[in-house]
Amino acid sequence: PPIAYPVACLPQAWAAGSVFMLLQAMLGLHIDTARMTVHVRQPRLPNELDRLQVRHLKVGDQVVDLGFQRSEQRVVAFIENQRGSRKVHLSVHY
Repeated sequence: PPIAYPVACLPQAWAAGSVFMLLQAMLGLHIDTARMTVHVRQPRLPNELDRLQVRHLKVGDQVVDLGFQRSEQRVVAFIENQRGSRKVHLSVHY
C-alpha cells in the first residue's frame, strides 16, 4: 500500500519562488541597484491579460510600482509611482 509521506503537502522553496521567476522572465525584468535602474527587455503578457501592476518593487533602498499595458502588438512598461529620495530610472527595450 502507499506509505504516508508527512512533508509531501508542505510547499517547497523552489516551488514558491517559481511564480516570481516566471513573472521576471515574462516581463524581462532586471534590476541594476548600482545604477538605480530597472531594465525591461521585450515584456510579454499572457493573452488573457491586458494590464499588470508590479507593486512595492525594491530597487536598492527605493520602492517603485511598475505598470505594464498591452498597446496593439507590444506591451508598454512605465513607472507608476516612486517612493524614496533617489530617482529610479526605467530602461525599456522592445
